[in-house]
Amino acid sequence: MTSECIRYDVAGMLNQLTRDYLDQKESLSNFYQYKPEIESFEKLIEERKSASVNRKLLATSLEKQYKEAGHGQSPALANIRLLSDNNTFTVVTGHQLNLFTGPLYFIWKILSTINLTNQLKKKYPDYNFVPVYWMASEDHDFEEVNHTTVFGKKYSWLSNEKGAVGRFSTDGIADVLETLKKDTSRLNAGSDWYKILEEAYEKPTVAQATHHIVDTLFGESGLVIVDGDDADLKRAFIPVMKRDILEQKANSLIEETASDLEKLGYKKQVTPREINLFYLKNGLRERIVPKGDQFTVLNTEISFSKDEILDELENHPERFSPNVALRPMYQETILPNLAYIGGGAEVAYWLELKRAFEAYDVFYPMVLLRNSVLVLNERAQKKQRQLKLETFEVFQPYHDLAKKVVKQATREILSFQRERQDLSTIFDRIRERMQQADPTLRDSAEAAEVKHLHYINNLEKKLLRAEKRNNDVLMQRIDDLKAEISPNGIFQERIVNVTQLICEHGTSVINDVQNQLAPMRFELTIVRS
Repeated sequence: MTSECIRYDVAGMLNQLTRDYLDQKESLSNFYQYKPEIESFEKLIEERKSASVNRKLLATSLEKQYKEAGHGQSPALANIRLLSDNNTFTVVTGHQLNLFTGPLYFIWKILSTINLTNQLKKKYPDYNFVPVYWMASEDHDFEEVNHTTVFGKKYSWLSNEKGAVGRFSTDGIADVLETLKKDTSRLNAGSDWYKILEEAYEKPTVAQATHHIVDTLFGESGLVIVDGDDADLKRAFIPVMKRDILEQKANSLIEETASDLEKLGYKKQVTPREINLFYLKNGLRERIVPKGDQFTVLNTEISFSKDEILDELENHPERFSPNVALRPMYQETILPNLAYIGGGAEVAYWLELKRAFEAYDVFYPMVLLRNSVLVLNERAQKKQRQLKLETFEVFQPYHDLAKKVVKQATREILSFQRERQDLSTIFDRIRERMQQADPTLRDSAEAAEVKHLHYINNLEKKLLRAEKRNNDVLMQRIDDLKAEISPNGIFQERIVNVTQLICEHGTSVINDVQNQLAPMRFELTIVRS
């Protein structure tokens, strides 16, 4: 494999807030703690040492999780044991439990995290750095995770269960997998991958299945998986949850930060609540809402007094689930974490959280953008060569790209530039003669020239349209190339599942891509397979 990089703005990617953050725009300096650069880690490590973490609880809980998931012999256990050492720190990414891992950027997130910990170990050899994948097992947006796309076909899994997706039964997923296998049977490279998926979805829950897939793929790299749906880990988070219930500060602070960012021209990212916790039981994950002197659970008859909800929190912390505003604090409370790696939207929403972190006395880490990757297979590369396009040009809007390709293929035949020059020369002579006869006639001559140029421009457009119709092959090549880059108009990494790459290249494609990526390189990496 080979690769090259282009800027995000050239590729038409990334929101403006994240771009400006990565460019370290001065107006954003109050919204984060550490500059997104490798040199910041020296100070970050020293300051993280003073933020206490219950390392013994963390290591013990994670070993228990791995045992329950059937990975009691995972290579990642060595890193879990390292977490007990005060000189060990983590770098975290997180994601929902998508079917068959979902879009490619799930894989790119993890590779970004692993690569950064490897780089940090080289730069700071006296410390240990552990890559972490935080499973969003309590997420209840089932419609966001119950499907995936392979070779343009959408595969969906149906379930009648409600509540936290991680607790869902895996019943029915094997049928979806069988359909996928049949559809890709002409490709032999995916056999190892399908074996991993088959073993995973024999597990009873979606969380355990996802744990199996991720550990099988990345356990050798030392990636540690954390499932936040854990009573012991949540017990360490009780002080923050209690403050959110009683003080309800995060809501106003995040809204205030969002308002300040909006004044700078950026869009709001997070919608905080008065209380940023859900009440969680099997089949139930609903918001906790203050009503008078009561705390009610939406869409249920469950209600608590102040004393009752605090007792419930103390006795059953596993029944309280942080939302998007509070979940990052949960992560930073239980992990000795240095940095969070996410996509553009995640980076933007983390920038709204700093004041809330400070109010709840939670360490605020460095926020980093994951690697973005476009994999161009041989078919796409062939189309690019045939169209004689530079890499940056393939990201142009379709109309502009089609116009360029057709003009390039037909050269001067589509241009009336020479005729325009001839017309201009003729009208120069006409204007001169009319000026001599009557100065007031000059305007008439100029109007006639504009009118004739307009006719020529229209003729040129008609000729271009006619030539486009005569260049079906060129248009099909553009369509095929665009389909590789943005299937259905969605950028490849946001829709295509890794199964597609594995079916073409085998599971080694993941390591091959990893070798082309550099941590903290904030550009789109284009990999040619």
